[in-house]
Amino acid sequence: MFNQLQKYTDDTKTELKNFLIRLELNIDNELLDAVYERVIIKENNSIDDILSNPYILIEFYQFNILDEAIVKNSYLPLDNINRLVHGINNCVDKLFFQTGSTLFSHTAVLDEALRTLKLKDDEIIRERLIVAIDVLKKVGLFVSLNGMLSTKKMYDFEKFIYNTIKGNSERTKGKIKSDAELSLFILAEENRVGFKFSEKQISIIYLGNEQYNIFVLNGYAGAGKTTSAQSVLKLYEGKYGRDKIICCALSGVAASRAKSVTGFNGMTVHSLLGYDGEKFAKGEENKLDYAVIMLDEAGMVGSELMYSLLSSIDFSKTTLLIAGDSAQLQSIDAGDVYNNILTKKICKIVTLDKVYRQKEEQIINVVAQSIRQAILPNNYQKAYEDFNFQSATGENVIQEIKKIASQYTVPLNELLKNNKFKEYISAFQVIAPMRKKEFGIYNLNNLLQAIFNSNLSKDYVLVQTQDQYTKVHIKDKVIHQKNQKMRTISTTLYEYNKRHNIKIEEFDETKVFNGQIGIVVDIEPDFDNRRGAVFVYYPENDYIVIYSFYDIRKSILLDLAYAITVHKSQGSQYKTVVMPMVSQYYRMLNNKLVYTAITRAQSMLYIVGEQSAFKRGATNKEEIRRDTVLACL
Repeated sequence: MFNQLQKYTDDTKTELKNFLIRLELNIDNELLDAVYERVIIKENNSIDDILSNPYILIEFYQFNILDEAIVKNSYLPLDNINRLVHGINNCVDKLFFQTGSTLFSHTAVLDEALRTLKLKDDEIIRERLIVAIDVLKKVGLFVSLNGMLSTKKMYDFEKFIYNTIKGNSERTKGKIKSDAELSLFILAEENRVGFKFSEKQISIIYLGNEQYNIFVLNGYAGAGKTTSAQSVLKLYEGKYGRDKIICCALSGVAASRAKSVTGFNGMTVHSLLGYDGEKFAKGEENKLDYAVIMLDEAGMVGSELMYSLLSSIDFSKTTLLIAGDSAQLQSIDAGDVYNNILTKKICKIVTLDKVYRQKEEQIINVVAQSIRQAILPNNYQKAYEDFNFQSATGENVIQEIKKIASQYTVPLNELLKNNKFKEYISAFQVIAPMRKKEFGIYNLNNLLQAIFNSNLSKDYVLVQTQDQYTKVHIKDKVIHQKNQKMRTISTTLYEYNKRHNIKIEEFDETKVFNGQIGIVVDIEPDFDNRRGAVFVYYPENDYIVIYSFYDIRKSILLDLAYAITVHKSQGSQYKTVVMPMVSQYYRMLNNKLVYTAITRAQSMLYIVGEQSAFKRGATNKEEIRRDTVLACL
């Protein structure tokens, strides 16, 4: 009996393998075993089932790879219903990524399916696609809402977010301090920061004192959001202690900044939830053990991650303070959770909207607030103490940027010379919307590297970036590109080893986050160009990361950071910011992107480029609207 079963297994696997080879799909013994165990044994499919519907293998091959193999070998007709069903499902996932919306019209889905599946656009094909959508609804993969479509998975995420926030919106854990005690606390906080709080700043402290399960601090740039958040957390510190309070944000940079400006521990949302690269350790069955969680830069968080965070919180024990600025860039991931919360008013919200201007000659916050409202700022061409628009076109834009950068070389070199790396990194930053072409960050980085690191050392390493290799030298300003555990060493141990010429063989494994900016302090080449290493100091974290030549050539881990994208800049602050503004960015220009970029500047902002491009970027708000399930609930 056993021999018969074994023969059946072997014959089935052979038949399956031959089929996959015939479709020219990659297959090895390990993958073959996995497909057999999952598709045939666990899901109880026969070989005939797979032969009639190869899309059953979708979890083992990306749709585009599987579909290309099937179409290339003319295995099924282009309008086969199984192809249409899986194709439409894939198209909606693609629309999530492309648009950020979580809800789509039937027309949008059909048009994307016609493009992706390369189908003839006629009435018969559209009818078959509509049948495929009905199939997806019947099997519970799609949901229809207000005549529009979403996946059941995304619908469940956003319904959970709505129910959780709405359900906790009026629940409190009782007052921390009496009214008299709170008045004394506010007075002490005003003395600490050196100014009197506005009514709305006092309002957010009162909400914190009531311990609402969930409440929101929305703040315009320059309106005192950081100070207010810090005071609320200090109120909680008096009751629960510092260790029971945690700040988190999507990016490592934003988390580090939240930590530095509030004084409380900070980490990324993924680290907080114990993400291992595939799944979260924290969730419904394993809640977070904090009294207070502050989610900063909340607009950066998409629906799926917000669902994961909320499902990991026991609101009978934990308070969630959500903080953000509704005018900044939306999440890269699908969803518009933060803006939906504000629009639907599903919990207590305080918006700090009074912008403080230090001097008449300083206008950067006023410019930011005009752009927030999609209004072209008045007198923006006039030179101010902290804002300068320099009109230029074509090659002159590059020349003006180089001229501005050259003015900062002496003070920046002085900072490097005195090992003031943290100040160096935050002193000057070029921010642009795109990576490629003449005004993309790749080209700008090469130009700026020649200015800021003109005495380039002989030792360099070729680093893989998106579509090219970049030369990185000692003293270059660089950015880490992936959330990943890396070999790290303390600066104290590194310096000791260097002084005594000791080879570094002991190091820690530390999570380094996408967006962290550091300085290359050493490059140690090796005879075979594989075992050499680049040593990068990250002052915000006070450790040195060791990158092997091999790793940075085979994987996108490092890039120059003299110029960075607007998305990468979110959550950071720089004393001086330079932003090119050209028609080459036309499709990307909107008021959220420009507002986010210019509010990174603390003391000085240069905008260099075309008036027409700046006008579009300042006033365009139509192309950033997202349709979401959450907005319809």
